[in-house]
Amino acid sequence: MKVFKRRGKRIREKDASLVFQFVFLRLFGTWLLFFTPFHISFLLSAEWQLKEFQNHFISIYGLVTLLISLVMTVVCAVVYNRL
Repeated sequence: MKVFKRRGKRIREKDASLVFQFVFLRLFGTWLLFFTPFHISFLLSAEWQLKEFQNHFISIYGLVTLLISLVMTVVCAVVYNRL
């Protein structure tokens, strides 16, 4: 019966960087998941010039999509923290 009383592996102080990396990568992946669909058509048709990227992403559309994706990422982070 001792098998059923095991509570899992405890997070030690040396594992703090692992926790940070997991949370950071999870939030970055969530942000990419929300940000990419807005710009997928541009990314597929772009000629990969710096000026072209600056004109696209530093515009009203680029800033609004950045704001939307950041808000959605924060919402996911809050839900992730609650659960």
